[in-house]
Parts: sequence; C-alpha cells; structure tokens
Amino acid sequence: MPVPTAIAPAQRFGGDFEGSRIRQPLTTLQPAISTLGRVPALPSFGVVENLCCICGAVIPADGTQSDPRKCVIRFTVLMLSGENHTLDEPLCHHGRVCDLRKSVARALGRTTGEVRLAFRDCPLLGCERIGNVFGCAAQAEVTAIVTPTVGYHVEELFDPSEAATEYAPQVFQKLKELDGKHAVDPNYMSRQTDINARMRGILIDWLVQVHNKFDLNQRVLFSTVEILDRYLACTHVRRSQLQTVGVACLCIAIKMFGSWDYKHGKLLDSMCWVTEYSSTEDMIKEFEAQVMTKLGFNLISATACEFLDIFSKANRSSERQRAVEQIVLEFSLISIEVVSYPPSMVAAATVMLCNKFMGCTQAPNLCWPETMVAFSGHSYPALKPCGRLLCSLVEKSAQPCFNGVRRKHSKRAYGNATALLDEMISELQNRTSP
Repeated sequence: MPVPTAIAPAQRFGGDFEGSRIRQPLTTLQPAISTLGRVPALPSFGVVENLCCICGAVIPADGTQSDPRKCVIRFTVLMLSGENHTLDEPLCHHGRVCDLRKSVARALGRTTGEVRLAFRDCPLLGCERIGNVFGCAAQAEVTAIVTPTVGYHVEELFDPSEAATEYAPQVFQKLKELDGKHAVDPNYMSRQTDINARMRGILIDWLVQVHNKFDLNQRVLFSTVEILDRYLACTHVRRSQLQTVGVACLCIAIKMFGSWDYKHGKLLDSMCWVTEYSSTEDMIKEFEAQVMTKLGFNLISATACEFLDIFSKANRSSERQRAVEQIVLEFSLISIEVVSYPPSMVAAATVMLCNKFMGCTQAPNLCWPETMVAFSGHSYPALKPCGRLLCSLVEKSAQPCFNGVRRKHSKRAYGNATALLDEMISELQNRTSP
C-alpha cells in the first residue's frame, strides 16, 4: 500500500484542509527550512523582545496512518538559546490558534497579550482553526514573537462561533484608519447665522427619541449625528429647515447602516409623521440629495459606538457598567464641543470615566490600566481633557436638552442606566464632600 501523503497549504486559507505544492509523508518528520531567528515582515509588532520557533508534528491516531483530520499535532517550542520545550497537550486540527497561543505563552512564562504568532509572513488569528493553518502537513513551523507591549488580541474578545469574528483584526485596523477621517471644525456653528449650538443639541435629543421609537441600531444614531455635523459645517441652513435636514440625515443613515422595519409603515411616511407633517416627502428627498451631493457620497466612517463596543469588551466591563457607558456616550452627541475629539478617543474616555464612576478612584493605573493604553492607543493624560468634558456633560444631564437620552436609558431594556448613573454621581459627591 502506498504511503499516504499530506499536503501543506501554499496559503493559510486552504479550505477543508486542502493545499498544494509541498508534499510530505504523514509520519515522516523531515527538517523544514527553519525560520528561527528571523522576524517575519509583519506590521505593528512594535519592539521584539524575544523570538522563538514552534515546530508542529502530526501524531497519527492509534499509531496508524489515518485521516490527518483525526490526528493531533504535537508542538515543540525551539528557543534561540537551543532549549526545547514540548507543549503539555497536543492540539487537534479542529483546535484554534488561540489555544496554541495560550500554551506557548505558558511555556514562555508570558501573558497571551504579549505573544504573537506568525506562519511564514502572515499573522495568525486566534479564531482560526489549526487545520486551516497547517493543512495536512506532517510538519510545520510557526514563529512566535514576544513583545513587551501588553494588550489583547481583538478577535478573542468576540464569540468565535460568529462568522465575522475571523475578520475582527482587519475590521479593527480599518476602524483605526477611518478614525477622525471626517473630523469637522468644532467652531463651525459660528459661521451659521440662523441656528446655534443649542438648537443643534435640541434637534439631536429629539432624533434620539425618534431613533428609540423605531428601534434602530446604535450605528444609525451616531452616523446620523456625524452626517448632520459634516453638512452643517459646510452649508448655511435656516432655522425652519433644521428639523428637515436632521430627518434627511436620519433617513440616509438608515439606508446606509441600518434596516427599516415596515411594521412602522413606509420610511418617508413615518418620517413625515414624526415631524407632524411639517416636513413633506418631497422636502426630505430634496435634502437627502443635497446632503449626499455636498458630502460627495462619502459616508463610510468609524463612529464612537463601534469603538465603545470593542473597548468595553477589552476593559471587561460588567453589564451594569456597559449600560452606564452607553448613556454617557450618547450624552456626548448633544455637545458640539465633543466633535473636536476623534471617535476612538471619545469612546476610550467614556470607558475611563465609567471606570472612575464604578471604582470611585482617581488612580490612573486603576481607571485606565496599561492594557487599555496599549489596546486603545490613548494614554491617560491624552484622555483627561475629553474625560473632563464628558464629566461636565454628566453633571449637566438634568438639563432639558438631555431629556430624550435620559428617558431612553431609563427603560429596563437599557439596564435602567439613568438611575444607575444618578446613583453613582450621588455616591461620588458624598465621598468627595468634606
């Protein structure tokens, strides 16, 4: 009987353990071309503190040559010093890279956040299947890069069973590239002659109520405000047109980033109804066209709500804290001063501020630890100005312009965040009072 051959993939994503070009007998462990001591040409690894090679060898099931998918892989860590460490437990083809990363980190005495794995010149994602990385190879080498930067692997913050989790690192990288791409001048309202920042705040608070009434997602709300600010920053708008412009921006955001439930009726009919028919369908359509044309149909951006979702998971925020983070972030929409900060900084400052609220501490290393600095890219001193602004908004949240946000988050579906926030503020005031 001929010896079955195993196939190592020419690329990492070989499908159902398929590949091409490199063929080796399943049970033969032949030396591969070593990558030991060579740093892969990979971006954003930062300072490399240590480097080692991991050799994976297939162990046939029951001592026979069988289907490689039923075999396990024994991994050995080859150190630059010449020492070898065999990992405690072999991993099967259906195991995940994050399990290998944890085993390597334990062998090196490091945290998983300090260890990066690479196969050839491609970084390995924690949610990937080991079988998809190595194919059916009898032997394969992986490079482990140890960095002094402590952080998180973004794909491990999400449910691995969800299809989108595999692309979390690329999505997070794209969000960081888009961060602040469409920044507007925070003083743009000085160029408007018939409207002011207070009117903008009242309009956004009303849009929050409309958004809540129709059960729209958070991305729609934050995109609506961004589109509105970008349009107002470059176009003169009369007071009588402001509500129609806001509704038109909401319609654009729904079409781009959300979905409309037709149990509420047709979209434009519902938008006319919420304005008590002060805005007609033709008026909304006209402003939709004007807004899209003025912005050059360029609407793709990163919003603070997307960064908050990731930062909250990295921060290990409790459900209670996440409810408070959501209401604080929506308070930031009301203030025109917040547009001077990029969305990632607003989200990071929100998490930092809520850490203070929950822990009642002023210590930077507790309210914004090094892990969050590395993950978010924002240090504690850099976040302090934005944090102070958000704190002032929380203190003023009893004002009428915040009523819509407060009513929305007073519901059980939002964790009764309004009551929780009021309770935290009261506790903080009692602790700081002489």
